[in-house]
Amino acid sequence: MPSPVKANPKKHKELTVKELDYQVNFALPKVKTSTDLSPCSGIIGQDSAINAIKLGLSVKSPGYNIFVTGHAGTGRTTTIKHLLKQLDHHHPKLKDICYVNNFKNADSPCVLIFEAGDGSRFKKDMSYLIDSIRKAVPKIFLSEDYKDRHSRVVREFENRQKKLIGEFEDKLSEAGFVMVQLQLGMGIRNEIQPLIDEEPTSLEKLEKLAKEGKFSPSRLEELGRLWDSLRREFDSVTIESKKLADKLEDALNKLDYSIVAPFITDKIKVLKKRFPDNKIVGYLSDVEQSLTSDLDRFKEAQPRRGEDEPPPFRKREPFEEFSVNLILDNSDTEEIPIIIEKSPSYKNIFGSLERVVDRFGYWRTDFSRIFSGSLLKASGGFFIINATDLLSEPGMWVQLKRALRNREIQIAGYDPFYMMAGAGIKPEPIPLDVKVVLIGEPEIYNLLWKLDEDFKKIFKPLFENKKIKKICQDSIELA
Repeated sequence: MPSPVKANPKKHKELTVKELDYQVNFALPKVKTSTDLSPCSGIIGQDSAINAIKLGLSVKSPGYNIFVTGHAGTGRTTTIKHLLKQLDHHHPKLKDICYVNNFKNADSPCVLIFEAGDGSRFKKDMSYLIDSIRKAVPKIFLSEDYKDRHSRVVREFENRQKKLIGEFEDKLSEAGFVMVQLQLGMGIRNEIQPLIDEEPTSLEKLEKLAKEGKFSPSRLEELGRLWDSLRREFDSVTIESKKLADKLEDALNKLDYSIVAPFITDKIKVLKKRFPDNKIVGYLSDVEQSLTSDLDRFKEAQPRRGEDEPPPFRKREPFEEFSVNLILDNSDTEEIPIIIEKSPSYKNIFGSLERVVDRFGYWRTDFSRIFSGSLLKASGGFFIINATDLLSEPGMWVQLKRALRNREIQIAGYDPFYMMAGAGIKPEPIPLDVKVVLIGEPEIYNLLWKLDEDFKKIFKPLFENKKIKKICQDSIELA
């Protein structure tokens, strides 16, 4: 039998004590003070989670909002704020939002959307437009040219009315009748009476005299027939006189319109060229129509006897419907808005409708009392909120889901005592372009995923493959 092969034992290197002792060299090369070091700008130990969040933040399609899970104190909010600040914030495409009066239905205020900065300019331009018209139009009505033309129109109709009444009075005189005015309570009534011995006498009195034998019954019968005929003609003259008065009013309105309307139209044309959006042009056309169809408002704002100028309350009331309520102003915003809502009440998130008591003691609200919330202020950017805080407020999760699903904000009054607060309004919904970042515990995420079908539509997974989906969900969790 062959002899067994002997194994060659491997020789091990013997280590010295110095080699067994691990030493750290704290003396970094070329570092003398802390100013020579650059601070750490990243999140330590969360590479997979950071990559998943970056991917979610970069998706622009609707429905891809972000749910960041993890236990409290693991840096969820800090991580999101850090990553959002690293995004490209140059030249953000932000909007300005205004509410204006709906001249066709005041209970449904209209939304006007502008490029950032244009909303503020439009509000200033509208204020200047109304102020300039309010100052210029009353001066037109006080001008000598207007007074002369106004007097000519009035004289023409007065002469026509005098002629009409004069012809009827001649008929009365020929028939032996006269027109008298009788006091009836607080009013005055015109009455036709025959002249008896050069004195107006009522038919009732003559009937009494006839019964007493002091007046001829045949003469009374004759006067009665004449009175009936003259009374019918008097009614016709009265109707014709009222028609002349209406024609005079129409003529004066046409005179006012012919003088003032071109001035107002030219002013508004300038704004239409400056803001050529179809909806804005339509609103300006409604403003023009409202101003030119009610020129008496300019006369109401004129100073009264003994006043140098009208008091503020009378100056504002005829023109308050032309103001502009700028509820979102991004004129000075240079970066994408990042809004963190720490108190998620309805008013803070979605905005509010303020109700006030008017001078008659009634509760009322209008388009100028609409205020924006943090969700609208985050439009074009990111809205960060804690899931526990949100779900703790009754109704807030449903409202947020509805806004994200419909991609619009409906500002409404959220008042438990609304039955006592008078009638409200329903503003036009505002288009919503925002990415929501919801921060919560893993248990909350799992419950919403399993029990709320809408949650899957507004917090969509980036991949439908189950294996990849599981990886993405695991990577988002910040343990």
